[in-house]
Amino acid sequence: MQSLPIVGLWLLALLFLASAQAAPTIEQYGALANTQKMALSPSGKFLAFRSLANDKDRLIVYSLEQNKALLATDISKLMPHQIYFADDEHVILVMSQLKRFFGYRGEYNVSTAFVVNVSDASAQQLLTPGDNIAYAQTGLGRVVGISADKKTLYMPALVGRTEDDLAPDLSLMKVNIDKPRRPRRAAKGKNGTNDFFLNDKGKIIARETYNNAQNRHQIEVKDGASWKAVFQQEAEMMQVSFVASTPDFASLVMLHIDPESGRDTYSTLELATGNITPKVLTNDSADVERVFTNVNRTAFGVQYSGLKPSYKFFDPAIDQQLNTIVNAFPQDSVWLTSWSDDWKKLLVYVEGDTTSGDYYLFSQGEKPRYIASARSEITPDDLHPTGRITLAMTDGMKVPTILTIPQDKAQALKNLPAVVLPHGGPESYDRTEFDWLAQAIASQGYLVIKPQFRGSAGYGRDHLVAGFGEWGRKMQDDVTESLQKLVAKGIVDGDRVCIVGGSYGGYSALAGGAFTPDVYRCVVSFNGVSNLPDMLKFERKRYGKHHWVITYFEQFMVPGEATKEKLNAVSPSEFAAQFKAPVLLIHGENDETVPFDQSELMYEELKDHKKSVQLIKLKDENHHLMNQDNRQLALRSIIDFLNEHLQPKQITTR
Repeated sequence: MQSLPIVGLWLLALLFLASAQAAPTIEQYGALANTQKMALSPSGKFLAFRSLANDKDRLIVYSLEQNKALLATDISKLMPHQIYFADDEHVILVMSQLKRFFGYRGEYNVSTAFVVNVSDASAQQLLTPGDNIAYAQTGLGRVVGISADKKTLYMPALVGRTEDDLAPDLSLMKVNIDKPRRPRRAAKGKNGTNDFFLNDKGKIIARETYNNAQNRHQIEVKDGASWKAVFQQEAEMMQVSFVASTPDFASLVMLHIDPESGRDTYSTLELATGNITPKVLTNDSADVERVFTNVNRTAFGVQYSGLKPSYKFFDPAIDQQLNTIVNAFPQDSVWLTSWSDDWKKLLVYVEGDTTSGDYYLFSQGEKPRYIASARSEITPDDLHPTGRITLAMTDGMKVPTILTIPQDKAQALKNLPAVVLPHGGPESYDRTEFDWLAQAIASQGYLVIKPQFRGSAGYGRDHLVAGFGEWGRKMQDDVTESLQKLVAKGIVDGDRVCIVGGSYGGYSALAGGAFTPDVYRCVVSFNGVSNLPDMLKFERKRYGKHHWVITYFEQFMVPGEATKEKLNAVSPSEFAAQFKAPVLLIHGENDETVPFDQSELMYEELKDHKKSVQLIKLKDENHHLMNQDNRQLALRSIIDFLNEHLQPKQITTR
């Protein structure tokens, strides 16, 4: 058992105070949120959150009734990306870390979960590789159920038939929340098992499998001592996502594409008969993007896609309350983050055009309670406004585009220097949110352009599928043409434009430099893809050549068969000779999503062709820039690079 040090509780008061100050510095834009991952306990009496105030990284557990901190403990070695309560006495922290396994090459991004006991600040890892489970495995942070007495957690893990089994199957483990060592197996899996579903008594009601070699997706239920399939589908990629159970545990919730609307919809699969009830919750103009569940994954309602999230709950009272909350913040996104078991208390996070991020507690029959700001150093007065415009491409495709506008240019959008900022994914999209990168760039006097090119999610099946096979082709054309439309409207100065992006957005930035070299004055890629054959080789090694993820990437990247010739034809590293604009490459050395080799290869190719290029290697950094010092270094480097090459008038860099 690891006991975490408790720091001075009097410092907590600083979290809830904001003072008048000067405009944010670049480093403040690049800082991680100083209050984040906030969760409400099942009783609604306590809050847990990560605090990065005063150069400390702490887990805070706060009593809403006593208005004081019960726990403030150092978690700097854990760096969680998810926090939630198992019960009022136990907080679960989910983290990822790079780990080497003896006998295996390289480092692996391992997801793990810790439980913190509120009463004594002790922290214990829930599942440990080699402790009654397979030694070399990565996904150990998932809790799929909790027993009725709250003493046992149910967690999936790979378990081999022997210690030397090189192909262990996924099993379901029973983990004692107070003494997690030596977990016991609750159920065995088989080849391809990827999930288990339980009722509120800890009984398994279904298991899910996807056999990559046979392309077979199944839901199975117990039939005496064996299992029988109640759902089966043959497909190269899973077409259905099973995410929850209904409150009576008689059916599973399935998300899939509605062929009529082209939107992701919520249907149910009855476990006794295999009958499907279609479109239980659906929206012809938005996708079901999230299903709200408890620890046992019982479904209560959904979140729909859009620039701002919207919601639909089965309970009319919850539905009405949440809609009232959303309507109270018309210019911002309202994210439901946590709730009490009785749903009488809702914790929401608000961000967007009027705030860089605030937490509020809404309690039935009480006035709303402001809890804390996520970024106390960035006030509403500091925010640069956003605008939305839909641009028609030459082939008729409509591309929604978000603009982040420098404050002093909001009344005169004319001939502005600009930065194109394509999003990552690419199956993702930009929202109404606090975008630290866009806000920092706008603070320097640049219009930020975020096109939702074909292939982006959130705009329906047709918009998404239009991007299949179009890396470096029509997807990139949308980025270029969106800019050209704004230049033609007189909004953007076409001679002062750079392109910046991360992950797929980094690929798009490099593709812009390679395939439209006269458009941009500078190019910035962070954690970006440069060579598609090497990227697919990395993914095959990571998942196996038959995995559905490989099919997905091949389908998205190029049309038809993903040959090396086709992939090279849209790989920026193959066209280094065509670059004219200077290039800045930034990459985390431990990136397990897009390996550092992608930027290193791009750097070498540009150097070989005597192009202007810089490469910054971020030490101990992953794909998501989760280390604050690295994020601030990356942002400062990007801003200095933009200022060097765009040279707008009257720049003041703080």
